[in-house]
Amino acid sequence: MGQSSVNEVADKRRLLDIHSCPREEERLAYSIPELARKLGVSPAFLRLEAARQKLILTRLGRRALVRAEEVERYLRAGEAR
Repeated sequence: MGQSSVNEVADKRRLLDIHSCPREEERLAYSIPELARKLGVSPAFLRLEAARQKLILTRLGRRALVRAEEVERYLRAGEAR
């Protein structure tokens, strides 16, 4: 993984910044469009990653969500590439 890729992942993690929220306001999950905006990618890309089983979605009725723990795992996995 090139240095620019590592920096890009670090920048995306800072954008997401789920650990800076007070405990009672900490996000448990993100919708696909919301997460896409925070990471600077398209919702279609995140859906493709889910179809490739690189990103695990949690279903709540018809709504697809990405749990905060899954976002952290996904970003860490990106660093390992």
